[in-house]
Amino acid sequence: LQRLSEDLLAGGNEFYGHDHRDHLKFAYQAHAGYALARVNRAPLGTLRGLYDNERKKALTGLPLVHLGLALSLQGDKSRGAKSIGFAFKNSNHGYLGDYSSPLRDRALMIVLTHERGLAKSDYDASVLALSKELELRRGEPWFWLSTQEQVALARLGKALLADQKKTVAGTWRLGDTSLPVEERRMHGKRADYATLSKGFRFEPQGQPPLYASLEIAGVPRKAPAPNKSSIGIERTW
Repeated sequence: LQRLSEDLLAGGNEFYGHDHRDHLKFAYQAHAGYALARVNRAPLGTLRGLYDNERKKALTGLPLVHLGLALSLQGDKSRGAKSIGFAFKNSNHGYLGDYSSPLRDRALMIVLTHERGLAKSDYDASVLALSKELELRRGEPWFWLSTQEQVALARLGKALLADQKKTVAGTWRLGDTSLPVEERRMHGKRADYATLSKGFRFEPQGQPPLYASLEIAGVPRKAPAPNKSSIGIERTW
């Protein structure tokens, strides 16, 4: 905490020789301010100075969320709300030489607003964009998620469930069989091919909007066509 306090007051890590140096320096200071504000040790004047004079240096939204939460925790809820609002409008940047990615940052932005009681439906709407990005990436030949992205998505799922008070009841229709279910926050069902072939659906009863996800696993009847878009192997004798 002492080191963070000294760095925040002195201007933070200078990141000499780095690309996007101004952004990285601002992101460092914003995170230091957030960490200190959680224990009521962030100077409000310094935080206000960062917001008033430095916020345009941010190339991504996460540092602005850190700064907004720090301002709110230290008493300046007006600047805090504006900083978070700017964060969710900020464009997603490419790789910046750190462990960030647009997917990780956006997930953490939503998580942090939930953890600090500042969530809004406008912010949560970003979850739909995240799900679309995940679907697109799953279609890539070499789909993977970094450790940072995996942890951010896990935290996001936990945060959304923790704040979810809405419940849904309904009826599973499995062929000619009906299975009513009581109200819960989440329902799930597995079905094999034989069940699916007879008809399989869920009829919800609850206040919209409601969200559904479908996962399909199986073995194709024919071997997939060769895909050399990312890597190919040749052998000569």
